Amino acid sequence: MVFEKAQKVRELRRYNPVFRHGKPALIYPLTGVLRCGFCGGSMRGVSKPGGEYNYYADANQLVHTCQCPQRLVRADRIEKQVVKWISNILQSAFTEEERNVEQQVSELEARFERATQLHLSGEIDRQLYESEKTRLENAVETLHIAQTRAKLAQHRELQPQFRQ
Repeated sequence: MVFEKAQKVRELRRYNPVFRHGKPALIYPLTGVLRCGFCGGSMRGVSKPGGEYNYYADANQLVHTCQCPQRLVRADRIEKQVVKWISNILQSAFTEEERNVEQQVSELEARFERATQLHLSGEIDRQLYESEKTRLENAVETLHIAQTRAKLAQHRELQPQFRQ
């Protein structure tokens, strides 16, 4: 079993080496994900010899398959922009979830308000009124607990990936 795990690790490291040619291997997380704004070609990570920065370049230019005017894009800048974009999406997802929970709570409260009015007018008895009250309290608590747990789980999962 240990041997199989070691073989899997060796296989993974073969394609993702820690060192290449005696130097630390550079990792370009957006290679193949970014697309050229001019020709639509795939962008891949490159570094200039002795250069201070790393870049993403249009792969079509690198293999000379087209004459595209796309210039090199600094890797650090575009990666920070993508992280910011993803963070904004996650933030809006939390906000959307919060709105959803608030809407559900509002609907439950409206139902309870109706039950209160029916009880005061004598159309439903005390037992039914109390069951509606308990239902509201339990549902609201469950919604808020579920929302909080989901946020914490997502936060725990994503936080290490967005540390600078």
